[in-house]
Amino acid sequence: MLFAKSQTTNMQYKKILREAWTITTRHPALWFFGFFTGLMTSATSQIEPILKDVSGISTSWFFRIKDIAFQQNFLLLLKNFESMFQAFGPFRWVIAVAIPILIVFILWVIAAAQGSLIFSVATLSDARNAANKTSSAKKYNFQRALFAGRKHAWLIFGLNILEKGILFLLVMLVFLPFFFEVKTLNENARTALTPLSFFILLPVSIIVGFIIKYASIATVLHNVHLRPALTTAWILFQKNWLISIETALLLFVIETLASIVFLLMLTVIALPLSLFGLFSVFQNFSLLAFGLVLLYILFIIILLIFFIALVATFEYATWTLVYRELAQGKKTSKLSRLFHPHIAGERAK
Repeated sequence: MLFAKSQTTNMQYKKILREAWTITTRHPALWFFGFFTGLMTSATSQIEPILKDVSGISTSWFFRIKDIAFQQNFLLLLKNFESMFQAFGPFRWVIAVAIPILIVFILWVIAAAQGSLIFSVATLSDARNAANKTSSAKKYNFQRALFAGRKHAWLIFGLNILEKGILFLLVMLVFLPFFFEVKTLNENARTALTPLSFFILLPVSIIVGFIIKYASIATVLHNVHLRPALTTAWILFQKNWLISIETALLLFVIETLASIVFLLMLTVIALPLSLFGLFSVFQNFSLLAFGLVLLYILFIIILLIFFIALVATFEYATWTLVYRELAQGKKTSKLSRLFHPHIAGERAK
């Protein structure tokens, strides 16, 4: 039994976000997993990547594939790739095999990092809430987190691929009739199809994203395989779909504001360096100016790595804690309490 049966209670977002932030900031070791996880999940929660994927459909390759210029450019690209491939001589087949293996390995590492991060957050949350915090079973161990990530990496890898595959199939199913009926899709036709892509694909894409996220967490926390993980995720989302949307919107707002603050901070840091660089150029200190530019670029890269790691860790910590809260029993969303105040009153009795 994966879900506990209990009385319906209010969803406490403030408590969850505070605990997620505490776990994120007090355990920098999690940022290692957060960085690799951030490469897959992006730094702007559940909503923005889906919006970007769906909104770009109307101008994607799918609508340009019948365009003559597109076909010519595509054939030219294939010829250039073939020439480059032949240039490697006898090593070309080694490279042809090594590149896909490298891509799969990178995606596997990202999946393992997701599993390790989920396990770490759950372990640290248990340690914070347990009465005996010195219990060895409740202590966080980096090696155990690595082991948990490796153990569930292939299943999470499959779930990540499944999410992208479902979205691709949805695009094909929705627009395949237009592909055969219309010989050439002009700009007006593409513009007209954009609302269709939003109304049909956006809700389904968001639902799939939630289910895959919950299934990944269920895989690690309950040690289950693909089918029970997806079943658990679907039941959890079906009962708490509004809470899932509220959580995604909260993270979207928080991470968007964090991104704005981060960009402002980079601007403030860049201003004195830019002024000093201009002064160095005017004074014929070109080598010094070049060194400052390299130093600034390196500094920006380091800050960006830390920002991605921090945000991804906080995001996954929040979703893991939300999942554990929902698994304990039915919760009432914030919007439900706002539009139906009597619900909150009944919960308080």
